[in-house]
Amino acid sequence: MLEDAYACARKIIERKNDRINAMADLLLEKETIYAEDIERILGPSAQSAKRAAETKPEEGAGGKAAADELTEA
Repeated sequence: MLEDAYACARKIIERKNDRINAMADLLLEKETIYAEDIERILGPSAQSAKRAAETKPEEGAGGKAAADELTEA
């Protein structure tokens, strides 16, 4: 079970390596980053997407899809 979790974590890190490096570069440059900086690199958080979907009912499915993409393993 531990090996499966390790393999899954490794796949996620490899798949999102460019985003991780962009975040590291920004942290080296600024030392302090804010939610806006993180969202610019990673996209909106699941909570942000959920709030956007709740406030814009005509785009409800898009908000859920964005949240699902961020939490995919």
